[in-house]
Amino acid sequence: MHDIGKVLPKFQRNKIGNKDYQPFDVEIDLDHSIFSTMLINKNELLKELGNEDYANFALSAVVFHHWRDRFEEIIRFGSEKF
Repeated sequence: MHDIGKVLPKFQRNKIGNKDYQPFDVEIDLDHSIFSTMLINKNELLKELGNEDYANFALSAVVFHHWRDRFEEIIRFGSEKF
């Protein structure tokens, strides 16, 4: 699940050169790791791992697997991207 956010058209077009990728008209400029985290069902993750600390650790690993200096600002204080 850590790379599911790569479905974003902006990622497909700009990062991997898939210029014909057009599953929908949304052009969100958001890091794929942050978007990936939004697509993970935390309740299902809790069932799998059986512990909220483990679930939070797993979600943190997904969101931060490609650290960017701007992440703290986006995550802590929000962003127009959301």
